[in-house]
Amino acid sequence: MGDTNNDHITGRPPDYDEAWHPRAAADLITISGASLNKIAKNLRVTHTTIYRWMARHEEFRNAVLDAQAAWSTGVLTQSLVKRAKGFSFTETTRELSLLKDTDDRPKLIVTKKVTKYYPPDTGALKFALTNFAPERFKERKEVSLDTPTSLEMIINTTPKPEEDAAASPKD
Repeated sequence: MGDTNNDHITGRPPDYDEAWHPRAAADLITISGASLNKIAKNLRVTHTTIYRWMARHEEFRNAVLDAQAAWSTGVLTQSLVKRAKGFSFTETTRELSLLKDTDDRPKLIVTKKVTKYYPPDTGALKFALTNFAPERFKERKEVSLDTPTSLEMIINTTPKPEEDAAASPKD
């Protein structure tokens, strides 16, 4: 399979296994959102081999693309829901201290912890509702335009004979 030396892979790449490689790549993406380079590293092949497999093996390409779409959709959905609901988190600030550690180097100490709260975002909530439940939360405006047909336009704009007589000056 090749030796690894400082993350450099040498030797002949492993034979492609249509049952195992697509599943392994999809699992890596689904679990951690792994990039193609990270997949290559975990499968102990080069990134060139991954790109070659993507080009040559439809089942591998489809497994990778489907897993990437599912992972990114899940992450984006979670982030959108988090913004729509509001959230809080603890921000920790660390600063270098004049106190030295055992190696006589300045050390980082926690100077403060602050809990920050972000209220629900109405824009995110509106977007989520109109996209996740479009039938219940429509944002549609119905516009109707009554336009006359060509024949109606000709009839309504053609002067009538009595109008012509009224409009013409009499001697």
